[in-house]
Amino acid sequence: MRPLPVVITPAEPSWGLDVAVEFSDRIRVTVVNQSTEPTQILWDECAYVDVDDQSHRVITAEHAKHPLLPQPPSTIAPGSRLQAVLLPLPHPNDRGLDPLVPAKREALLLSPRYVGNPLFTPAGVRDNKLIGREIGLFLVFERSGVKKYVTAKYRISAVGPE
Repeated sequence: MRPLPVVITPAEPSWGLDVAVEFSDRIRVTVVNQSTEPTQILWDECAYVDVDDQSHRVITAEHAKHPLLPQPPSTIAPGSRLQAVLLPLPHPNDRGLDPLVPAKREALLLSPRYVGNPLFTPAGVRDNKLIGREIGLFLVFERSGVKKYVTAKYRISAVGPE
């Protein structure tokens, strides 16, 4: 069984955005702006969707010390790249299953080796109820007052790289 890749639903091709997402112990996002216009990513409107389909606020790693304060948008200049590490914040109604929400990270061992790499489970937990469940990331971009949305989904797998 091969690992399932991260499935990305892109913004309109005319926007010229290439987005890559890696789900590991954190969420790593790379955005390349191939257009001739600056584009902003609106961090406070982005969300992580856990295995129970609950949305979580995401914060960039540089804002981790003050997770409840508003985050300014990041501007991606034409022809440039933005890389960010995101952390999802716990939700009051969490059931304790999600692998990326900080209080639950011990549920799975996560591999950051490449985009689409499966999430590893510890020995003896191969029948974990998370296997086959989806997690996702919802990103919001803005250019000249117009918003576009990108989603990335990943199915949790117990299969390691070959």
